[in-house]
Amino acid sequence: MLIRHFMSTPVFRVESTESIGKAWSQLEERGLRHAVVTRGVRTLGVVTEHDFVSVMPRAGLIGAIQGEAEIAADKPVGSLLAGPLVSIGPNDHIDDAAILMLEKHVDSLPVLEHGGLVGILTSSDLFRLFATSGNREDSRRLSVEWPSDEPEPDPLRAVFAEGARLFGLVRHSTPGGSEVCVLHISHDAFSAVQKRLVAMGYVVLELERTRGK
Repeated sequence: MLIRHFMSTPVFRVESTESIGKAWSQLEERGLRHAVVTRGVRTLGVVTEHDFVSVMPRAGLIGAIQGEAEIAADKPVGSLLAGPLVSIGPNDHIDDAAILMLEKHVDSLPVLEHGGLVGILTSSDLFRLFATSGNREDSRRLSVEWPSDEPEPDPLRAVFAEGARLFGLVRHSTPGGSEVCVLHISHDAFSAVQKRLVAMGYVVLELERTRGK
């Protein structure tokens, strides 16, 4: 599953020289939680609703200091950026995006193609994907531990070899250092895919209960 199939477009972007106050107003007007900061055609990073609120507390909230908020409102929105740009490409895989978000502690990724901004992928997009792929009456979830042998086998080979339909696949690292692969596959070929994965060296960690008729 490629990023280009799940990213959001068009992208709300603001110039790095735009004032924080004006950028925040535009974000609120659109009902958005993220804005991509640019300098000309160059993408610099992403600012979030949390970034704005941290320097411009809403009036009436505990800890809101009007004077400080007014000063912050006049600063350039680029001053909210912290750290280097973390981005992903439209032809990268969705599970790579999930891992990158966890590793870099970000909840959104600008999607760049040949250096140009073509979309944005947010944690909400991932949650929506996982919820949708796992909420089908004709699918089941299978979680397996990735083998340590080299070269690494591809779980998709087992899915397609058995003629199963794939509704979702995510690979991630556990706190203990293991690699886990979670697949949502069609119910009709579930057992055959499971057996083939075990034969390939995968260790089954979880079998979702039968779904559908």
